[in-house]
Order: sequence, then C-alpha cells, then structure tokens
Amino acid sequence: MTKNNDYVSLSLKEYWAKPQLIIFCAGNTKKSLMEGIEKEKLRLFEKVDHFEKTLMKKRYENIKSTKEYKKMIKTRFDMSLNMPRSFNISMNTDSFICFTKEIESGYMGIALYTTTYKDTSQFNTKNIISTRDRFLGKHIQGEFDNTPMITEKKVSTIDKSFYLDSSFAKVTRGLWRLSNEYMGGPFINQTIYNKRSGQLIHIDGFIYAPGKAKKKYLKEIETILSGIKI
Repeated sequence: MTKNNDYVSLSLKEYWAKPQLIIFCAGNTKKSLMEGIEKEKLRLFEKVDHFEKTLMKKRYENIKSTKEYKKMIKTRFDMSLNMPRSFNISMNTDSFICFTKEIESGYMGIALYTTTYKDTSQFNTKNIISTRDRFLGKHIQGEFDNTPMITEKKVSTIDKSFYLDSSFAKVTRGLWRLSNEYMGGPFINQTIYNKRSGQLIHIDGFIYAPGKAKKKYLKEIETILSGIKI
C-alpha cells in the first residue's frame, strides 16, 4: 500500500477470481490522483510485470510437450524449449522450422531459425527486422504468388534488450503483413546469442486472427517463449 494525505493505492491478489491482481488508486482530487499515479507508475508497472511473469512460469510448467519436439529443438538449436503438443510442424528445412496451431478464425505460429553471429550490429532493430523479413518472407507466403510475410513498416516496433542465462538477447514486438495481400497481425521476435555455437537464435511468434482479440494468443506465445533455456 502507498498512502499520503491526498493519494492512496492498494493492490490485492485473488480478490474476485484466481489468478488475479487488482490495483486500486484513489485521490482526493483528479489532480492528486494523476500525480500519485505518475510518481509511482514504475512501481505499479513492476508489480504487474512480476505478477505476469510468475503466472507465465506456472503456466509454462504445465505445458504438455513431446519428446520429439524437445529433441528436435535441442539438436537443431542447442537450446531447451517446451513446444506444446497442440502445435504441429508445418515446415521443416535445414535452416527453418515452423510450428503452427489452429485457433478461432485463424492460426498462430512459432518459427525458429539461426544465423551466424558476426558483431553486435546484428542486434540493431533494423537488422533484426531485415533478417526476420528474409527468413519468414522466404518460407511463409500467402495463397498467391509474390505475397511473402513481411514486417509492417508503417507501425513502429517496440524492443527491449535483456540477458537470458547470461546470453545477450533482444525482444522485438510489432505487426506483420503479407505483401500485396490483406492479411496481418502481431508478432513477437526474440533474438538470442548462443555463446557455445556462435550462432544467433531467432524465435518468432506470430498471430493471424482477423476480427478477434489477440491478447490471449500473445500471452500464450509469451508463456512458451518464457521457458527458453540456453
């Protein structure tokens, strides 16, 4: 709880449902409420982030994977990841694997591919997007010719650098679309440096669900990616 003469905030867990986090903020005036939220917004964001990460960890532990998927990912990419058995292998080449799952009115996919690490400039967002477009554009197409999957450039991407098991990594979020087509949706890309192999591992989750809320599908992809171990 945070409290002063003009503002108070209170967080509660599992108050009406489970799992649930509720944050109440109140102020004597609209101004004091807005000022109070502004002062502690970082703490509030961290509280929500911690709650969601804890929830994702619990959900990941309950993922039912297959030995075939685990072995394939470990052998090909030198990392550990539980890929749910609800996903099917839709494409498998020497340099690219894509798992897909049918959802209401569409599908969700997780693609994995690697590139040779050369220097830190490869973690530049522009280069990550360029690599993404090169691989996904080559392997994922629409029904017609010349409709490769590309990143939507009219919308800014959001990225964040972090360390995964002491390996430098970067997550990039944005929108994808099919060139010359009216199909698209959100994506989450993780690019990770694997010190042992000298490779960059690229994991790309994407969703196509026209007219449907995407949040629950994004959370599912985030949960899967949260279990990556290098």
